[in-house]
Amino acid sequence: MKCIECDIDNKLKDREANSGRCKSCGHSFAFEPTAMESISFTDLFFAKVLSEISAENSLFFTSKQFFYFLEKRLRQKKVDLFAGWTPFLGIVILLSWTLFERIGLGVGNSIIILFWLYGIPAIIILLLQRTNSKISSFQKRQLSARSLVFLGIFLIGVAIFFALNGSTEIDIIQFVLGTIFGSFSIYLGVIQEQRTKKMVKTLIIQFSLSEEWLNRWIEVNGFPEKLLLSPLQEEQTPAEISDEVSNYSFDRALICDSDEIAQFLIANNFHFEHNCAVLSVTGYPQSIFPTIMQMLRRNPDLKVFSLHNATPQGILLPHILRSQSEWFADTTVTVYDLGITPKQILKQPKISVFRSENLAEEAKNLPSEIKAQLSSEEIEWLEAGNYVELASFSPAKLLRIVTRGIANASISDRELSEGEDSQNWYNEDASYIFYSESFG
Repeated sequence: MKCIECDIDNKLKDREANSGRCKSCGHSFAFEPTAMESISFTDLFFAKVLSEISAENSLFFTSKQFFYFLEKRLRQKKVDLFAGWTPFLGIVILLSWTLFERIGLGVGNSIIILFWLYGIPAIIILLLQRTNSKISSFQKRQLSARSLVFLGIFLIGVAIFFALNGSTEIDIIQFVLGTIFGSFSIYLGVIQEQRTKKMVKTLIIQFSLSEEWLNRWIEVNGFPEKLLLSPLQEEQTPAEISDEVSNYSFDRALICDSDEIAQFLIANNFHFEHNCAVLSVTGYPQSIFPTIMQMLRRNPDLKVFSLHNATPQGILLPHILRSQSEWFADTTVTVYDLGITPKQILKQPKISVFRSENLAEEAKNLPSEIKAQLSSEEIEWLEAGNYVELASFSPAKLLRIVTRGIANASISDRELSEGEDSQNWYNEDASYIFYSESFG
């Protein structure tokens, strides 16, 4: 294991002999892979994750974003590198045995039949299990499903070959078995390819464990420069707005359903780059929230954007902004919904979906006026406890998504002003709320 300070490789006996320190520079190792249980990694891996999530130390990120990013990297480490090669391995074995039998090298008919009866089913079952894996990505599950289809096509091809060219009893048996297993494999592949689109993922680590690892890293290597403190810790430091600045008014306001996402956007100067005030629905940042709201109310042409998770509370956000007096009720302000919706997720199965029993209960208690705006499929999705959080997108990607969403809203604004129809709009109480068919 290499030291992140001097890049010298330290074997286990070196680390043990030096009490977990580098034999060359004496720097402590934060993690000992051999002492970790189900999941293990090195300091170099952890440092690389920190570098990747911060785009080489250029972007701030929250601890929740780090958790999702680390979980994704650890998930990739657990994936079987030979997942896509299993059918090809079976093909090579089958062709080799058949060839040997035909040229008289004598593997034996019984071995060929045993392979058909046990080897091929084993490959099919293995691929089927991978399509059902809740720790694999959508792409990996789809690869396994398509491998089932490919394997089935090959087996039917083999069956046709023996039907046309075979004459012995073993050729007839291979034709029958190839047809049966090939058809079954194709059927399973087609079914599973559709089924994987609705599967949810199981987290392989919990947020608390991620926090534990992060605290250990901080203890040894110091606080990562771009890691944000929790909003509560940050708010202990008072902030003030000068009179000169308070007389200014933003053209846009972005309201988030979580303090952490608002904090993330502010830390990365989103408000400056887009002339856009960034707040959370719970009043973050508390120290300047009342002043910012006064500034926003002075702009009659203000555009408001909501940004939220695909959760019961998240999808309430646009409604809250339009209906509550402390926000923009009884105003002509236009609210554009840039958040994640169940409709978007159902159309984009590549996005990782997770499940929570608590959120399932929340979904059942959604107001009737909100449910009336959702399809039966969306309501079913929410009441199953499914959810997607904004924090699950990398910092760089989330910034791109929100920037693109604001730009797209401006384009649709122009389309409406020019009298063009747009499928990305619907009217609620004479106030247009923008939504996109896809997220990201």
